[in-house]
Amino acid sequence: MATLPSSTCHPEHRLPGQLEEGKNTEEPAWMFLWVNPGRIPAVVGGLLDIDCSEDIIKNLIMVVRGQFSTDELVAEVENGNRLKLLLLWLESRSHEGCEEPATHSALAKICIDSSSPECFLRENAYNNSLVVRQYSEKRDPHLACLAWERGQCDLELIELVQTALSETQDPEEVSVTVKAFMTADLPNELIELLEKMVLHTSVFSEHRNLQNLLILTAVKADHTRVMEYISHLDNCDAPAIASIAVSSALYEEAFVIFRKFDMNASAIW
Repeated sequence: MATLPSSTCHPEHRLPGQLEEGKNTEEPAWMFLWVNPGRIPAVVGGLLDIDCSEDIIKNLIMVVRGQFSTDELVAEVENGNRLKLLLLWLESRSHEGCEEPATHSALAKICIDSSSPECFLRENAYNNSLVVRQYSEKRDPHLACLAWERGQCDLELIELVQTALSETQDPEEVSVTVKAFMTADLPNELIELLEKMVLHTSVFSEHRNLQNLLILTAVKADHTRVMEYISHLDNCDAPAIASIAVSSALYEEAFVIFRKFDMNASAIW
């Protein structure tokens, strides 16, 4: 049995070259007859490489019906920083009732690069929160927190704290993240964040409000850590912390605060 050459088996491989020769302006419809739907992402990538007209690529994607990977198609257009090219196709799939996470994640990415994406991130139920969070964390930490909050990605958020914020020097980024933890009522995760900010060497090591918040969060969520924090932190609001410790029945911790900060008179009650 004769073996067909690869170019015959996969004629879509010849599309970019034929388009480059000028057929894209004279006979654009022929390509729809040649393309194997499963190879659409590779074809689109090739067309982008030769700077093919976006209208032709959009028509190709809209007209060719069949099964192909949305993730692969998104990856191809993202390589060329042309994700918005897919907007009409993605919107049409959404309007048809498509619930595929890859489709809605791509729509979320386009929204993030546009204006006012908060509503979409809060209300869209089908995007992959982890994918969207990873895309948005380098663009806007607030949007990354929204993506996390919708998807309840606890472990992924801790990863975000460990990576994106471990070396930050931007107080606003820290503030936004701290508020997100507090709003979501995640005291243990907040402690993890604050420990990295004030117990380890960073520009926030001596930040008074963060030291206070770390101790007070431990008083609320994990009494076993309070003594350690009191021993290590020197710039907290000692009188206020001691008062809260007493009201929380943490008498030994309160006594250590009085002694450490030379508040001997207050240690007698």
